[in-house]
Amino acid sequence: MSGGAFDYRQYHIEEIADDIERAIIEAGREIPKEVYNRWYGRSSDDSDRIYPTYDRKTIDIMKRAVYPNWINDFWRIMGLIHFGDKLHFCVPGEKRFDEAAIRQFCTEAGLAFYDTATEVRRLRDNASDAFLEVVTPTDIPALLARIPKCRTLVTTGEKASQIVADSFRCPVPPVGGYVDIVMPGFDRESLRFWRMPSTSRAYPLPLEKKAEAYRQLF
Repeated sequence: MSGGAFDYRQYHIEEIADDIERAIIEAGREIPKEVYNRWYGRSSDDSDRIYPTYDRKTIDIMKRAVYPNWINDFWRIMGLIHFGDKLHFCVPGEKRFDEAAIRQFCTEAGLAFYDTATEVRRLRDNASDAFLEVVTPTDIPALLARIPKCRTLVTTGEKASQIVADSFRCPVPPVGGYVDIVMPGFDRESLRFWRMPSTSRAYPLPLEKKAEAYRQLF
């Protein structure tokens, strides 16, 4: 969370995914051998370049944005906190969120989103923290240097929280709690680092209880 504008990095994800899919169908995707080995964690054959195939599920994942994700309750929690209505960001009669309303809200409220890792390897066929290997963590101090008005950093999940803690050599906050990070050499004197409960429905906490925890941020 920051004082900067909302940066919806996957705004054009549908167009990108369609282009990828078309390229796969027409010609395949050419990947350098060393990149293939790094991505897939195994050695390729002796050829210099690889043309892996992508199944339908992989292409669907490419097309799907993390936020707004209909089966994740983050925007229901934001609607409940800020507008008293968990359906505020939902499009009536449809199973999707109102992206335009979300973008406007985040710009006005000063919320920004970014991943704590720029490269990960999925070890099993799900996105559980337990089966995600972080290959390249995000350089979070460098990222924050570009948004000097940011005073609050929020994570969910053990792996993301540990990445931030490692970046600043600080403790991992308890769920629903925070630690203050001293940042010498930055425009800000300190940064408040919160760890919030997951907004995934797999996390065993009622929506209203999650909203109580998130309300502390505002």
